[in-house]
Amino acid sequence: MCGIVGIWNINKDPVNPITLREFTDSLTHRGPDSRGEFFDSKTCIGLGHRRLTIIDKKNRSNQPFHCTRNRYVLSFNGEIYNFLELRNELKSLGYSFETDSDTEVLLQSYIAWGSDCQYKFNGMWAFAIWDRALRTLFLSRDRFGVKPLYYWHTQERFAFASEQKAFLAIPEFRFEFDDGMLSHSLCQWSYQEGTDYSILQGVMKLPAGHSLTLKSGSYCKINRWWNTLEHLDETLFEKPSKDLIDQFKHLFFDSVSLRMRSDVPLGMALSGGLDSSAVASTMKQIASSDQSGSERMANSWQNAFVATFPNSPQDETHYAKTVIDDLECRGFYYDLSFTDLEEHLESFIFSMEDITDYFGNVWHLYKMMKQNGVSVSLDGHGGDELLGGYHHHPLVMLKDWFRVHPERPSIKNLLAIHESLAGTPLSPKLFKSKLGNRPRESIQGTHPLLTHSPQPFHYPRHSQDLTKLNDKESFFQSLYFEFHNSSLPTILRNFDRLSMANGVEIRSPFLDWRLVCFCFSLPAWAKINASGTKQILRESMQGIMPESVRSRKRKLGFVSPFNVWLEQGLHKNLSRIVSDHSFKQSSLFDGKKTKSIFDEAAKQKDWNTIHRIWPFIQAHFLGLAFANKRTEHMKAHGK
Repeated sequence: MCGIVGIWNINKDPVNPITLREFTDSLTHRGPDSRGEFFDSKTCIGLGHRRLTIIDKKNRSNQPFHCTRNRYVLSFNGEIYNFLELRNELKSLGYSFETDSDTEVLLQSYIAWGSDCQYKFNGMWAFAIWDRALRTLFLSRDRFGVKPLYYWHTQERFAFASEQKAFLAIPEFRFEFDDGMLSHSLCQWSYQEGTDYSILQGVMKLPAGHSLTLKSGSYCKINRWWNTLEHLDETLFEKPSKDLIDQFKHLFFDSVSLRMRSDVPLGMALSGGLDSSAVASTMKQIASSDQSGSERMANSWQNAFVATFPNSPQDETHYAKTVIDDLECRGFYYDLSFTDLEEHLESFIFSMEDITDYFGNVWHLYKMMKQNGVSVSLDGHGGDELLGGYHHHPLVMLKDWFRVHPERPSIKNLLAIHESLAGTPLSPKLFKSKLGNRPRESIQGTHPLLTHSPQPFHYPRHSQDLTKLNDKESFFQSLYFEFHNSSLPTILRNFDRLSMANGVEIRSPFLDWRLVCFCFSLPAWAKINASGTKQILRESMQGIMPESVRSRKRKLGFVSPFNVWLEQGLHKNLSRIVSDHSFKQSSLFDGKKTKSIFDEAAKQKDWNTIHRIWPFIQAHFLGLAFANKRTEHMKAHGK
C-alpha cells in the first residue's frame, strides 16, 4: 500500500527533479517507509513512489520497480492477494524472481499476459507501468475502485497521482475548484464517486475497472476492462439453500485467508456490527485451524480497535467487546475527546480532500492503530451493499413483492425488518416514496444556500449497463447501483483517506471479486427473507461468531455523535470559521446567510441545523488548506 505519482511532459521539456520530489513527497502519509523516483530523460517522463511496507520488507522491493533489463518500470499502490499462486504459475512458464513481493509478481504478470493480467489479479490496486521500448504508459485501477487514481491531461503534459491534492505540487497546474462538482458535493456528497470528475478543475478520476493507455504522440485511450454483469452465474437460482450457504462460506473464508497474508502485524476495526464481526471471527477460525495454507500469513492478527461513545445512542462497545472476548485478542478502545477534535480538525479536513460527513472518530481510530504498531486492518466494507443490509433495502424489495416467488417475505415482514434496522417505524409518506424510487441515471443538486444551481451530472457506466439492468428486479438494481456508483464508492474513498492519512492499509474481504459475483448472482431471498437481512452471511456464521451479534437486527455502522460534540463546544470552533471574512465573501454559497443561520442555530442549540451546515464549513476550510499547501510547494520552486 503506497502513494504513486507520475509526470510525462509531452512538450518534451525535461521533468523538473524538484517538481517530482514535491509531487512524490506530497503523499508521504500514504507511504512513510521509503521513497523512490525514476526518470526517463529520452521521453521526459518521471515516476514517483512512497512506500508503506507490507509484503517483503527488504529494500529490493522498493519502487519504482524495474524488470527485464529496465525495459519496464512499475509504480504500484495496493496489494495482489493471490500473488503466491500467480508466482508459481509464472515460474511454470519460465519466469524467475529476485524478490518475495507481490510487486514483482504484478510486473511479471504484465510482461507475460499484457493487459489481460488484470483478470488474473485478486486484489486492490492502482498502478502505472512504463514500457521504455514502446514508449507506452499503462495505468490500471482495480475492479471496484478500492484504490484511487487521478490524472490531469493537457496538450503539454500528463500527470497522475493517488490523491487529487497532490497536483498542487506541480507549478504548471492551475489550481481552481470545479464549482459544479463542489456544488454537487455540498448538496449530495455521497453521490460523487460514480462520476469521472473531481472537485479540482481539470483533474479526472480513472473509473473503477478501467485502464488507460498513453503512447508517445497520441491521445490517451481509456478502456473498461471489468463489468460485473458479465461475470454472473445464473445457475445459482437453481441450487438449494444449503448449497448456496456452503459456497458462500467457502468463498468468504478463502477471501479472508488471502487477506491475512502479510509480513507485518494485522488488526481489525470493529464497529460491533455483523460485517466487521464476521470478518474478525473468520480470522480466528482460519488462524486456529491453519486453513490459510499460506506461509505468508501474518504472525500477529489479534488486534481489535474500537471507537467508543460513552452514554451515546451510537455506542456499540458492548457488541464489539463481546466479539473481542470471544476472539481472545487484544482490544484497544478509543473515546474521542473534544480536545482531540479541536487539535486535529484541520488535519482531518485536509486529509479527506473532499466534502464528507465528519468522521473524526474513524480518523483517530486508524491513528491509534498506527501508534500501536498495526499497519494493516481487515474491515467489513461492502457487506451491506452486497447483501441488502441497509434499512431501506426491505422497502425496495416491496416493489418486487408482486413478482411471484415461494420464499418471498410478506409486506408485514419487510416493514418489520425495516423498523428493526432503522430503529423507527416507517411513515406513510416515506413508504409511498420508497415504492416509487429507483436508481438514478443522473443527479440534480439544489440547496438554498448555493449562489447558483449546479448542472446535473451523469453516471456513464450505469447508463451503459441499463439495457441489462432493466431486466433485473428493483432490489437487484438498487444494490448494484449502490455498490458500483453511489454509497460503496463513497465509503471506499472516505476510508482510503481516513486510513492512509495515518499510514494504515485497509483490506476488505467482502470485495473479493469472486464473492461479489457470487452475491450478485444470488436470488433475493438468500439476502432478505422473513428472518431479516443478510441471511446467507448470518447462516454461514452459525457457531463461528457470538450469537448475540450474529442475530442482531439494529444497523448503525461507523457513525459519530457529531451533535454531542457540537454541544460540548465544537460549535465554538466552527463559529470562528463562519465568522471569517473570506467565508462570508464566498463565491460558491451565500456566506452571510450561512453565518446568520449558524448563529441562530447555536443560540437555540439546534445542532441538527449546524450539522447540515458542516459541508459548507468544510468546503471553505478545504479551500484555505489547499491554497496554503499550494503556496508551500511554490516556495520550494522559489516562486
